[in-house]
Amino acid sequence: MSEFSIGIAGLGRWGRNYLATLSRLPGCQVRAVADPVLSSRRGELGCQGVEGLRCYFSTAEMLKDNGLDGVVIATPETTHFPLAELALSRGKHVLVEKPMALTVTEARQLLRHAGNAGLVLAVGHTALYLPGFSRLWAAVRSGRLGRLQRMLAVRTSAGPGSAGRNPAVRGPLWDLAAHDIAMAVALLGTPVAGRCRAGDSGTVGQAATASAYELAFAGGVVLRGRCRWQAGPARRAFIAIGTRGRCRCTETRIEPFEQRPLTRQCADFIGACRNHTTPFSSAALGLIVTASLAALSAAAATPGQWRTIDEPCHSDRVVRCSAIGIPT
Repeated sequence: MSEFSIGIAGLGRWGRNYLATLSRLPGCQVRAVADPVLSSRRGELGCQGVEGLRCYFSTAEMLKDNGLDGVVIATPETTHFPLAELALSRGKHVLVEKPMALTVTEARQLLRHAGNAGLVLAVGHTALYLPGFSRLWAAVRSGRLGRLQRMLAVRTSAGPGSAGRNPAVRGPLWDLAAHDIAMAVALLGTPVAGRCRAGDSGTVGQAATASAYELAFAGGVVLRGRCRWQAGPARRAFIAIGTRGRCRCTETRIEPFEQRPLTRQCADFIGACRNHTTPFSSAALGLIVTASLAALSAAAATPGQWRTIDEPCHSDRVVRCSAIGIPT
């Protein structure tokens, strides 16, 4: 089997993580990278030391490479939609960082384009590939927890450090809560309504630096979450509570390469491209997450009031993205 040839758009901190991970994956060749400030990062990245690696200053130029099978988009979020759309139009499979787009309309357009072209479109919700979430997901699916009643989530981070991010576009909901919402969607499908209360506005640009939110799912199950940009050690907690017990998703900081979430995510993406299957963090799931984030952002303007989340994709798509298995 020939190697899967891939390009990486964006070589910030997360793009460099992709480069290091994909370079070690069996059967994968990182063929090209693209970054507008590549000249200042060339020494840091060691581009010249990676065999056969082609370096571009423009993603559009990189996508002209007919030898690329797929592309990872790890650029600022405002560019996710146009670059993913361009990559799909060039016939490339795409793994785009979250959020896949900043509007439901854009996310739906990407999903439709990928489906019509027969291409894989995956979204970088790495929390879905935590070994701890695999165990939680299996516990829920097997019925060991009984009937699921509620979910609790807490997530903090030091905040957006990239100069390419625009804090006026997204707050901690888009930056942090997206991971926990993705896990809830993988378990239950599309939520029906959400409400949100944002706090500490103005500390970082015009965006709130903290949010408390709730997402209601069919059957009365509610995800209650808190996310915040704050200094100090990051906090991560996702707990599913059922009638027979509870299960907590834990994160291990030191893991073997094969068990790292980013490794598993990349391997799932490449496997889906080779086998013409749907990755666990699919575009359908990404669309639901985008719709949820958009609704919660709008709900923050009227704290305490529930906002209906319109069905963002066909019901069969929702079933697919919530019922497929997590790669082991």
